[in-house]
Amino acid sequence: MTKTQTKNPNSKSTKKPQTLKRIVMITGDKGGTGKSVVARILLDIYRSKNINCIAYECDPSNPQLWRHYNQVSEGVKTLKLNQRGGADALQDDLISLSPQVSLVDLPAGAAEYFESLADDIHLFQNAERLGYRITMVSVLGRVKDSVMQLKRLLEFCGNRVDYVLVKNLYWGTGEKFTRYNNSKARQTALSFNAIELDLPEL
Repeated sequence: MTKTQTKNPNSKSTKKPQTLKRIVMITGDKGGTGKSVVARILLDIYRSKNINCIAYECDPSNPQLWRHYNQVSEGVKTLKLNQRGGADALQDDLISLSPQVSLVDLPAGAAEYFESLADDIHLFQNAERLGYRITMVSVLGRVKDSVMQLKRLLEFCGNRVDYVLVKNLYWGTGEKFTRYNNSKARQTALSFNAIELDLPEL
């Protein structure tokens, strides 16, 4: 993945103090955007650099991350975040194992129940209390739904998280992402110092 722009130079700084630990949550508007591919790339990077990482598969309908890593040492855990108590295992691991990175591959189009989950378990407050900063990785296609899901994510999370926005170039060159490139959602994300990356066609 290649970095295209780090921040809006005219924005007011909303940078938070550096923390050593991260919860990285991968989101996408629907199946096929490349969300699980990005999750696999990140997990490969973390493991190649010997970063203490626990990975979670949350998409029972298409568990790509679990399929590729369940036979590997450390493997991938499955979480049913849309069921009562489903997030308890994640919080328990943060407390007992204290991984440097927790990588969570959310189901496609999970905005509604992610918001409910975050409110129910006080996700942002508990993450901060345990010494974690959340990074939301939004994998984008060229369709309107990608922009709408990003807009909803920004409205809900605000500056309580960091953002990485990934354009999947399988769908065309970066210039062809006109809905995203010209959107207010992108402007808002950059005002939060979002990082933009290009995922080359694989």
